[in-house]
Amino acid sequence: MPRLPLRALPLLLLGAMCAATGEQAPPPPVTAQAPRSVPRDELGTLVRTPPGRVRFMTFWATWCGPCMSELPRIRAFAARHPEAQVVLVNVDVTAMHTTRVLPTLQSQRLEGVTNVLLKSDNPARDLAAVVPGWVDEIPFTLVQKADGTILTSRSVPLSEPELEQLLADASRP
Repeated sequence: MPRLPLRALPLLLLGAMCAATGEQAPPPPVTAQAPRSVPRDELGTLVRTPPGRVRFMTFWATWCGPCMSELPRIRAFAARHPEAQVVLVNVDVTAMHTTRVLPTLQSQRLEGVTNVLLKSDNPARDLAAVVPGWVDEIPFTLVQKADGTILTSRSVPLSEPELEQLLADASRP
């Protein structure tokens, strides 16, 4: 019998209870904005385009433990700061989008965050070609001022105080 992740247990139990009572199971939660799948050139254009407001662009993957632990902080930061554009760029290979990435995005409830799925079978090569300062480590966060100037890039999970300080720094003229 195939193994199931623990996060599937509540949905399995709900489905079993609904089957026993004849009721329909509710649909799974969805994020406010559907993720967009982009090739590397389109990602490069997104990185180079001045955002018009401070932008945090975090590159992450479902297999990256530090990335997964950072997602709730990013979600909370985005909720507190709608004035900033928060973009999550998933760098899992394209074949994992349906089976791993989309369920993770749904379970993390990343409302207020722009989700981008990199279409790539070789993310390390493609990111090195289009992301300034790419260090081939994730999580990787690129912080841009409203005019598109890169304030900094970090290849460590960011704490809430660090996110707040980076926003303050990027908001200064």
